[in-house]
Amino acid sequence: MLSSDADLATVQRWFQAAIIDEIPPADAAQVIHEPRRLDVYRKGYRARLLTSLRNTHPALRHALGEQLFDAFALDYLESHPSRSYTLFRLSEAFADHLAATRPDDREWPDFIIDLARLERTFMEVYEGPGVEGEPDRDLPVEPDAAAVLEPASCLRLVHSRFPIGDFLGEVRRGEQPSLPAPAPSRLAVSRRDYVVTLTPLDAPRYAALEALVGGAPVGAAADAAGLDVAELWTAVRGWAAQGLLA
Repeated sequence: MLSSDADLATVQRWFQAAIIDEIPPADAAQVIHEPRRLDVYRKGYRARLLTSLRNTHPALRHALGEQLFDAFALDYLESHPSRSYTLFRLSEAFADHLAATRPDDREWPDFIIDLARLERTFMEVYEGPGVEGEPDRDLPVEPDAAAVLEPASCLRLVHSRFPIGDFLGEVRRGEQPSLPAPAPSRLAVSRRDYVVTLTPLDAPRYAALEALVGGAPVGAAADAAGLDVAELWTAVRGWAAQGLLA
């Protein structure tokens, strides 16, 4: 039981546990004049977390429908209660939770999981550091096979068996897309002028950019992707102009 001379930190921990846990603490009636108010706080707290997940995942919410999305989200919150002072971290394990609880005999969960990962990546790129204020990168025209390029801090590479980038873009434009058929999708996610960009890549250029991000020189990245150096260098100059490479 909470003692009458408990310090503020102890009271705060008690109240946090009373709000987060499904079952009110046994001494609630002795601490709070109207213990039923805990239910109001508890429901309000869960509603705030659910709203945060809805806002982070508009495309996933569209794909699943409101009712099924909320069921998945509440199941996630039950298994992964918030432990951070900021809501930014709330959804960081959502895609992993969906993967861990997915049915094994169906293909569509792959789309749902990959879409959840992309929306989390979108949020991280939007909230994280970008290339705003940095000078434009104008690389020489002549290829340099020995050049090692630094990726922009906001660059993320996303690969899926479904066109998740197109689906996310359509939802964010206010459209109502149908669930897509499987089709390989390779994206460079970045930010330019405070706007998150999704740049589609074919398989060779995705492999080359992935190698460059891993620290490979341009020549080695070209070999790994099956491109000649001049062809890759043209792509590299474009990526630098877009702010994907620093």
